[in-house]
Amino acid sequence: MLVVDMQNDFVADGTPFHSAQAHAMVPRLAATLNACRNFGTRVVFTHMCIVATAATWGVSRTSTPPSPTRQR
Repeated sequence: MLVVDMQNDFVADGTPFHSAQAHAMVPRLAATLNACRNFGTRVVFTHMCIVATAATWGVSRTSTPPSPTRQR
């Protein structure tokens, strides 16, 4: 299961890019991901990183490891 750009900036209230549609689907996505994990399907999240010193938007060559509480 590949989850693309499901980030706090889109789903948390009061954030710059909040989307009511993204926020509303979080419970259904969470249930789907739990079902995938229970079935043994690997869940992969992608996220965009914005480097404070970058002059333009782009892909960073570094990444932040996932939170230990989210690894399965």
